[in-house]
Amino acid sequence: MIPRPPEYGSAEWHALSTEDPLKIAAVARAAESWRRFWLPDAVTLRTEQFEAEIADRLKQAAVAISTGADWVKLANTPSHAELQRRRALPTQLHQEFVTRHGGPYLGGPVDWSTGRPHNTREAAA
Repeated sequence: MIPRPPEYGSAEWHALSTEDPLKIAAVARAAESWRRFWLPDAVTLRTEQFEAEIADRLKQAAVAISTGADWVKLANTPSHAELQRRRALPTQLHQEFVTRHGGPYLGGPVDWSTGRPHNTREAAA
């Protein structure tokens, strides 16, 4: 049986003499491991595996966050029904004004007590 060389740099490896075939085999084994580790295909594979793992972790985190909260309430935005109600409000207010004051408000100063527009032409004359 061929003895297995000690791990490169270990205490066992340092204890061997410089000419010991096991020490030389450990150096060759470490060099080959290093060479294989940095082969372009190996680097690409590790990078792809790392990126896939990160993407999976991010997806899991996003799912955990999104399922743990009521996003409709947290979004702090009005619902569709609320937007419809708000959009109808100016029309309702305008109709109320026309009904109360006998005509549409066309801008300009308003009498605070009656809410009616001042007739600026009469006031100027």
